[in-house]
Amino acid sequence: MRRTGGLWRSTGRSFRQAHPPTLVVRTPRRAQLAATELRCDRTGFGKTSPIPPEDGFLVGLQLRDCFDHLLWVDGRPVPVDPFPAGTTLAL
Repeated sequence: MRRTGGLWRSTGRSFRQAHPPTLVVRTPRRAQLAATELRCDRTGFGKTSPIPPEDGFLVGLQLRDCFDHLLWVDGRPVPVDPFPAGTTLAL
């Protein structure tokens, strides 16, 4: 287990976090899996920067209630539901 460059780094920057806590592992076939904790504790955090496209999947687990938010995919707003704690999102 080690920290390496990659999607977690650009995702952290998108959420204004230079060094988010991250765990990176490789499977026996050299696939990479990373878990990154992103926090948005400030009221009025605002729009994040776009996350650069990558081959792979993004799965989010909402640890706290988030009822007032917007989601943009490919530069367009998409309909969203409130995210109560425990909600998962896959893109």
